Amino acid sequence: MRFRGWQLCRLRRGFPVLYSVRLVTIGPFSQFDVAAIPRSDAEELLRRGGLSTLFVRINGGKNIKGGVLSCGYFVKFPKVVRVYCPRCNAYTEHTVTIYSHGKRRNLAEGQRRYLRKLKGYGSSRKPKQKRFAKTTKKIVVKLQCRQCGYVLMRTVGRLKKLELAETR
Repeated sequence: MRFRGWQLCRLRRGFPVLYSVRLVTIGPFSQFDVAAIPRSDAEELLRRGGLSTLFVRINGGKNIKGGVLSCGYFVKFPKVVRVYCPRCNAYTEHTVTIYSHGKRRNLAEGQRRYLRKLKGYGSSRKPKQKRFAKTTKKIVVKLQCRQCGYVLMRTVGRLKKLELAETR
């Protein structure tokens, strides 16, 4: 069976270990876990009744769009993913890390302008934000090609927590 990307899905029951179509062990998963598993395996589990719904597809070429994934989920994501590398012009294995932004610079032009605007007497020139509409941030995953070292960034979506799970 041809490998066609990863599928983000919610498991109806717990699995101590899953054997994929490629004869690779994946897991362990507890009940109601949300996990990224190979698409061919997700389709097979859906046929058997092991999954409740398939949410979004993680493609090698495009960002994830239109995800129905709720913000309250805890997602297990594989540490190694096989996606398309534009430099190698082939599907290769990529190591996955969670992207974290760098330290803010006080000497950046925008920050200097903001501090200059806040200076002086009187009322605050910028309104203080009282209500926050979003409770989560969009998680970005950094994929690095094991062959050439090319780095890809992929947006997973709004999640409370993303855990990198070991796939054996």
